[in-house]
Amino acid sequence: MKGKFIVLLISFATLISACSKDKRKLVGWWAIDVIRIGDANRLVYLSVNSMVFDNNGEVSLPRYDFKGSENGTWEIEKDEDDRYLVIKSSNNILARRYRLFYFKDPKNKVYRMSLQSDSIVMVCTKGLQVYH
Repeated sequence: MKGKFIVLLISFATLISACSKDKRKLVGWWAIDVIRIGDANRLVYLSVNSMVFDNNGEVSLPRYDFKGSENGTWEIEKDEDDRYLVIKSSNNILARRYRLFYFKDPKNKVYRMSLQSDSIVMVCTKGLQVYH
């Protein structure tokens, strides 16, 4: 019985650690480099080309074609193999569930993320943060 409790405790600690690592990666300012809706790049339709993810679960979003709210909330969900970013906001086209990938851009030495939903694909660069 004690062994099962220890295994459960270690599993829970690993899950919490993984979630906080994802949160640390996401929090901050992200420039939207590409936003594809359907087959077309729609970057020119954004009010600004950035999103800001706060530590408290709030996000500042660009408006699409000057419609929708600029404020929202975010959370990270995980399943067995993937992680997802869920953005909630009233009447904002960016509010949805995205498959989330982080990666490094070795040419420019910046951190990037890719967000993929059923109809939107975004590639973003983390602002004011480089690696060596």
